[in-house]
Amino acid sequence: MLNRLQLLRRRFWSLIMPVLIGTLAIVLVSILAVHLQQERQGDAILEEITLKSRLVEAFGATEDEYKLELSRAEAHLNTARAIFPLELDERYVFESILSLAESANVYVEISPDGDPVKKKVENIDYSVMSFVLTVQGGYHEVINFVASLDSEQVLLGSLLLERLHIRTVADEATVNLHCEIYALA
Repeated sequence: MLNRLQLLRRRFWSLIMPVLIGTLAIVLVSILAVHLQQERQGDAILEEITLKSRLVEAFGATEDEYKLELSRAEAHLNTARAIFPLELDERYVFESILSLAESANVYVEISPDGDPVKKKVENIDYSVMSFVLTVQGGYHEVINFVASLDSEQVLLGSLLLERLHIRTVADEATVNLHCEIYALA
């Protein structure tokens, strides 16, 4: 009976052992396959995170560039607003010109050339006031006055001299200036 038990035991182990080893091998191979698959997915996720962090950094740098460009554009807009008044105030313009004339010691006669008109320049609407200045005085004073019209960008920021005609007699000069002032419409 002992022999028989030993024989059954050997037979049991001889039948079961290959099944157990096969099952263990299948389980180990399955675990290894799952591990390798998860490792590949982890690498792919890590690569995706790295790529997205690089994109975020790039967009952050781009955002800073856009903010810098926006501040530059706002500065240009503020400069344009300073140069181009928001409305044409004929009285203010003429008083500014007369003040400059008084400082330059010349006589100025201002002849408005009708009411302000609307003009479109490079897709921007402007209100344009035209007038003629007749300036009389000493030659050097008249020249200094014309130069001061150009240099007074605060008072007359958008003044354009369209035509200029000068007559001189001895040390006296008379200048006819055809002018336009632009304001944002």
